[in-house]
Amino acid sequence: MTPDTQLTIRAATSMPVLLRVLNILEQRDVDVRNVRAEFHHAGLVVRVDLGAPADGDCENLLAKLTSLVEVETAYMD
Repeated sequence: MTPDTQLTIRAATSMPVLLRVLNILEQRDVDVRNVRAEFHHAGLVVRVDLGAPADGDCENLLAKLTSLVEVETAYMD
């Protein structure tokens, strides 16, 4: 994962999802460089600029996030 990798999560609910995502990233020792949250009438869009997880497994991180947090979509650019 390059330093400019961006995780984008779209969810129907707002604050609980944002807090849960940040908690999971902290538990996985991911280098979080910037967090932007946009609250819309249809829900929440969170964009997080990341460094690599401590274990280097980006796919596992994305799978864990989508299984533990109720999201509509989640992807990494």
